[in-house]
Amino acid sequence: MGIWLSAAGVKAPSSDTGAYSKARQRLPERLVQQLVPFVAHELEKQVPIEQQWCGRRVRDLVGTTVLMSDTTANQAEYPQHSNQKPGCGWTIAKMVVLFSLLTGAVVFAGIDSLATSEIVMSRLLYANLLPDDVILADRAYGNYLDLVLVKQQGADAVFRKNYWRKTDLRAGEEVENRRP
Repeated sequence: MGIWLSAAGVKAPSSDTGAYSKARQRLPERLVQQLVPFVAHELEKQVPIEQQWCGRRVRDLVGTTVLMSDTTANQAEYPQHSNQKPGCGWTIAKMVVLFSLLTGAVVFAGIDSLATSEIVMSRLLYANLLPDDVILADRAYGNYLDLVLVKQQGADAVFRKNYWRKTDLRAGEEVENRRP
């Protein structure tokens, strides 16, 4: 970024991130939670409807874990994995994030302890889906309950088939390919 700023004739900011880190610590978590969906919505308003998939917003649902600073507060909220000795390693949090496939922005996110199920966390995010949204997710969500919960929001889902479900396409009937 410093090279781009220099080429544009703008003085590059200081590489000392101390002030940024201090300011970030003072930023209320609740404010960030309110700003994330607001910013995502504002970004999507700027994109022409022609760039949406069939005029619909597509959301990508992803689960992950993150390492956090080993503070007393974080230890209480997000304990270390059980196979780590106390004081050794990092605190770990589980996150589930709903991204806009159109802008790449985080639309909604949930964070909880490692012991919380990703599926349970995701089902809480379904309440934020708008009618006609399309949600994409991996095979962990390939079940009828998640399809129904998404459909109750007026949205649609594209989930990979769970590997436990066996499918033999050779046993099916050949159907003429018709388009409406």
